Amino acid sequence: MIAFDRPWALASLVVPLAVMLAALRARRAPRVSTGTLEVWRQVPAGAARASARRWTPPWSALLLVGALCAGCLALAGARASARAEPRWLVLLDRSPSMYASSSGTTALERALDALEALLPRPREYRAVSGEFVSAARDAVPEDWLARPRGDWEEPDWQRWDEPGVVWITDRARAKPVQAALLAVGGEDGASWHPSARAGVHIDARLQGTLFGDLALSWCAARGLALAPSPDAALFVMRSEGAEPVRSLRCEQRGWSLEGLARSLPPLHDEPSADWLVCDGHSVVRARPGVVEVALDGATRLVGDDLEFALDFSRRLDRAWVERIDPPYSGPGEYLNGTPPAPHAPERSYAAWLATMAAVLGALALAVRG
Repeated sequence: MIAFDRPWALASLVVPLAVMLAALRARRAPRVSTGTLEVWRQVPAGAARASARRWTPPWSALLLVGALCAGCLALAGARASARAEPRWLVLLDRSPSMYASSSGTTALERALDALEALLPRPREYRAVSGEFVSAARDAVPEDWLARPRGDWEEPDWQRWDEPGVVWITDRARAKPVQAALLAVGGEDGASWHPSARAGVHIDARLQGTLFGDLALSWCAARGLALAPSPDAALFVMRSEGAEPVRSLRCEQRGWSLEGLARSLPPLHDEPSADWLVCDGHSVVRARPGVVEVALDGATRLVGDDLEFALDFSRRLDRAWVERIDPPYSGPGEYLNGTPPAPHAPERSYAAWLATMAAVLGALALAVRG
């Protein structure tokens, strides 16, 4: 495909056209008034046609016109461009929560499977941790599918908010403006990874209770130190609720609770999740960084205590991960971003045309001389 940097310069092509017309006019035979046709009757018709066939424009004029055309095209900046297939850049978040396993596959693997159906090839890949970037072309390396060693920081997402970029993550803090997003998260996106920071504070009123003992065992199993106060903690478990106290019974699969409970205060415009509801009343509730327990200390567990411990340990795991590594959204959310612009490698012919103009001009002068 031919394009021009200065298309207005194509108007200069009238100059070689004028030169050619002038050369043709100069070679035209002059008119002679004879006063009679006898002279022309004596000239054979074949000789006249032979004379007409032998006429050609002078070589000097042809070379000059060629030199002027090449110079005009060089002045216009002639170039050729070839539109290549656009290539997407896929940005992978390799933080620990992306390696949560669900049904034998991790969140990262599920996201890459979804990518195959949503995004055309060709693609390039970047694994980003803070300022560290690892690159791959056409396919994700096998070692990227395994949990990385060491601490991986969250990518600087805004740095990569550009057309043709796709974010794959479970915890982007904001939606991209120009990039596309393939988000994984929700319950399937939760995973466990410990923090070296002291992070959990357990309310003294929960000590010696069913949930207090469970929380202490959970911290010990996860290697989490206890924080001396709520202000020093990333995650807080506390006894909450107000009068009146009522007798409640909660039945779950394989176990049940019997005891007294208070009323949890209502929340306004704050995200939360009810972990345990008895007789229509929420008695264990989680919100970002806080688990509130409204059950009295004399709560009695009936049934499968192991199932109870596993159930609430999973909930605590998820609450902890969402606190220090919050997921972005539900699995499989895809936002259309700005596609990459086709790469157009170009080749300029201006220098080559200028050289040809100079050579043809020199030949025109030589032939004329």
